Amino acid sequence: MRRETRALCRVLAAGSVMALGLSLAAWGGGAGAADAPVHLTMFVFAAAGHMDVPESVARTYMQRHPGVKIDFVESSNAKTFPQQLAAFKTTPDKPFIDIGYYNADTMTKGLVNEMWQSLDASKIPNLKTIAPQFRQPQDTGVEFAYGPFGLVYNKQLVKRPPTSYADLWANAAFQHKVVLWDYVLEPVMLAALFNGGSGTNIMPGFQLWSQHADQIATFIHSNQELENALVSGDGTLAFFDLQIAMLWAKQGAPIGTAIPREGAVAWPLFIEVTRGETPAQLAVLDDLINELIAPDTLTKYSAATLYVPTNTHLPLPANVAAAYPRGALKHVINLDWVSLAKNTEGWNRLWDTMIKAKVSR
Repeated sequence: MRRETRALCRVLAAGSVMALGLSLAAWGGGAGAADAPVHLTMFVFAAAGHMDVPESVARTYMQRHPGVKIDFVESSNAKTFPQQLAAFKTTPDKPFIDIGYYNADTMTKGLVNEMWQSLDASKIPNLKTIAPQFRQPQDTGVEFAYGPFGLVYNKQLVKRPPTSYADLWANAAFQHKVVLWDYVLEPVMLAALFNGGSGTNIMPGFQLWSQHADQIATFIHSNQELENALVSGDGTLAFFDLQIAMLWAKQGAPIGTAIPREGAVAWPLFIEVTRGETPAQLAVLDDLINELIAPDTLTKYSAATLYVPTNTHLPLPANVAAAYPRGALKHVINLDWVSLAKNTEGWNRLWDTMIKAKVSR
């Protein structure tokens, strides 16, 4: 099974290392951590800003523990998680990914497949800094941040910015211009939610998208493919992560963002450890997670990505506070992630037959 990895072999900018080094000054590692050689592979999102902080934490840890080597896989959950799940089912004692960053969709799929290792809170003291409403049952991973999903569009080609999720499936101005992630079912869930369905009754959403499949321009499989489609004009509208879209815009892409009148979709991020780790690996992972969710680290991650930390005692970085209109996150939509995880296989078949087949003709 092939995967794209890269070792942490390049030298980080001195400022980045020193900045995190200050917060790690007292960080000596857990007892016995990294006494013997330990190799870990960490998954991170291939998106602007998401690599910087985990890499700095890992670099500092490896400097303090020369026996530890940490490689990174930079990709999307949609691309990498199916490989990770397949490996877990065939060789559960040899994880494809040891620790990773996951969205709600893949976190719940892993939960349903009993893939995640419960964390030992006594060895990860910074878990206590996470607000109670964000702590997971049995500490099966940690929800460390969240952010809003909404609508993103090419602001040079779209004369009237979108105002509703219904623009995805019912606005003729976007006919043949909607870009969808392949097998990412949230737009179908939203269509169901606003048209008589629910998380457990998704058929109204599939029927609506099937009737309006001519809205769809293409299916994509990575953030880069989405950005390319929007910038080129092959598509002009998508349901996506507003933080990443804002970073694209900041870098000069003609991308606009809109929080629909129905509200933003709350999109949590998790750090998860895959079951099957050795005791030596778990000792290192306890140390890493403790630092990855430390207050200073979460503040830096938030500033770099525009996600909101689940440590509610932290003041938001100025750029995060300024990123959203006042009150924009007061009303958010919480989708039924567990129903999605439990029904993924059957719903993917409906995706193929009711939606994708019509677009592929």
